[in-house]
Amino acid sequence: MIITTDNIWFSPINVLYHYARLESLLLSTERKTRSFKKAKEAYHTAIMLMGIIKFQQRQYWLQVVKDEEGSPDIRTGTYVIEADKPKEFTIQEVEVVDFEQHSDENIVDFLKRTKLSPKRPYPSYITFLCNVSKTTLLPPYRQIHDKLKSVIAKNSVVVLGKIHPQKHIYRICQVHPEIDLLVDFDVMKEAYNKKYRGVLKLKRGINDNLSFIYLPNEKHYPFEALDYKF
Repeated sequence: MIITTDNIWFSPINVLYHYARLESLLLSTERKTRSFKKAKEAYHTAIMLMGIIKFQQRQYWLQVVKDEEGSPDIRTGTYVIEADKPKEFTIQEVEVVDFEQHSDENIVDFLKRTKLSPKRPYPSYITFLCNVSKTTLLPPYRQIHDKLKSVIAKNSVVVLGKIHPQKHIYRICQVHPEIDLLVDFDVMKEAYNKKYRGVLKLKRGINDNLSFIYLPNEKHYPFEALDYKF
């Protein structure tokens, strides 16, 4: 398990709601800061988690990592509770990269040049989320996967993209090192169908077991680490 001193985790629905509110309250100049960029990375990670929740039928949570920790951008976590077994909370570290409109590369070359570059390798346990904000027709995911086979890095790479011009319908797919998590989903419909809208606290107990406290009215805010107070 990756060690983190922050025991406060937020549901993706919570993050989506607060990001929309934050975006509506900030001036355009205020949306150019590093803090807002990181809030947006949390927003895209929350969308990815909504797809993973639909695919795996398991709840996920996330937290924004403070800048002083360096990499990663976001941590996600999911818990497993089985009879007669210690409670487990598995943490995944996520780095977010944006395949933007102004990029003249294809997505494979873009990934090889950025997060998968051998010039600045990341630890293998970090997952890369590639958010496609560029209006483009991607090659088949199997083709992307095949073209990434020569990459030395073994990090998981998940591609996220909006596939409907008006509705909040997205598609995710893990394209490296294996094909996985291919699912289309309507973020709004998924959000309305989920009860986990609040905050999760992790607490160490006897024999270092974890206990899980879900508090829907907990007074914490997903962007506290970025010094946003609203």
